[in-house]
Amino acid sequence: MSTINEIICGDSREIIPKLELTGVKVTVITDPVWPNNKVPEFQNIDPFMLFGEVWREIEKINPLRFAGQIGCDSDPKIFECVKMPFFRYAWLDFVKPGYKGRLLYSGDVAFLYGNPPSAKTGKQLIPGRCTSNDAKGRENDHPCPRKYEHVKWLIANWTEPDDLVLDPFAGSGQTLRAAKELGRRFIGIEIVPEFFDIAVQNLRQEVMRLEPA
Repeated sequence: MSTINEIICGDSREIIPKLELTGVKVTVITDPVWPNNKVPEFQNIDPFMLFGEVWREIEKINPLRFAGQIGCDSDPKIFECVKMPFFRYAWLDFVKPGYKGRLLYSGDVAFLYGNPPSAKTGKQLIPGRCTSNDAKGRENDHPCPRKYEHVKWLIANWTEPDDLVLDPFAGSGQTLRAAKELGRRFIGIEIVPEFFDIAVQNLRQEVMRLEPA
């Protein structure tokens, strides 16, 4: 498989070992199936086991950096298997919060691991907050799409221009769309065909090779 702008329909545990990533600078940016989620489509999945199995394959490609995004009510122990140096967490706020019972759902949280990108003029520091100004709610037909502003901010602040962004839980393709806009190479993997189709539509302005597993 090539390493430039692909979205692949398949299981990350099977796809990642087949990727040709020798000598490639990889940053993993993703939001796995969250602990404590109430999404009907994900209720038969053990988030801890699934992420742990996928991470074991990711470790073999020796990524430089990792950014894991979860909800503010999700258990961060899901990332205990990540043995890279922890850098910081970052708040990904909503301009229009919601609620879950007594919980004010004000945004998501990203956990950043690995060596930070090199400092550049005007970007000496890695900030810790991004507020999405989108108050429209769900941005596409995926049951839990990420805010585009959030994933674009993560890529802008946690990757180098020559990195390849790998998203093993591509979902609706928001991370891949942001990588494309910022000029980063990317590979996304999504196991659910219906979600894969949403991601393809999200990226339809881009001429690329779309590979089934």
